[in-house]
Amino acid sequence: MYSLKYPPYRLETSRLVIRVWDPADASPMADTVGRNLDHLRPWMPWALGDPPALDERIELMRRFRADFDTGKDFIYGVFNPDESAVWGGTGLHDAGTSRAFQIGYWLDHAVCGQGLATELSLALVGAAFLIDTVDRVEIRCDPLNQKSRRIPEKLGFELEGVRRRHYHGFPGEPRDSLVFTLFRDQLGPEHRLAGLRMFDAGGRKIEP
Repeated sequence: MYSLKYPPYRLETSRLVIRVWDPADASPMADTVGRNLDHLRPWMPWALGDPPALDERIELMRRFRADFDTGKDFIYGVFNPDESAVWGGTGLHDAGTSRAFQIGYWLDHAVCGQGLATELSLALVGAAFLIDTVDRVEIRCDPLNQKSRRIPEKLGFELEGVRRRHYHGFPGEPRDSLVFTLFRDQLGPEHRLAGLRMFDAGGRKIEP
């Protein structure tokens, strides 16, 4: 079986490019985040407060790439097919064990409602299970975030439980999280995204 040490650096679907952030993405990313603050702030604590200056955001892009290169965290930008627009962000994050990843995502409000979050989540499921030590993929969301909750439900993830008052990213009382899981032995045809293409750090196509 084809296996990677780290997830692919670039994924392409029929409607999306999902790739490691580059410092040159800082300005278009800032534009997308800026027009989506009202959309993001109820669910994304990093969107609270004053937006960082451009130089700070450039350093953030550099840190994302460094963390990817060293295996600390795997954060991607989400772009339209010709990469002329930032449509959001996603990632495969530490889920508390080397055998598990957590998928996170956010999208520009202007492109929501088109199934893109489902498409990118399926792409990341495929990427996560290229690593043969990974047995579990999670999606976590606020119980009140009904749109986000529908993504794992559509993809056949099972609701494992509710982590009560464990999320401290927002002011005030800690929030609950729903934890949805998918295991390697639960993968079926519905989890294979047709036309998914994946590439390593050198731009070489990965052939699972």
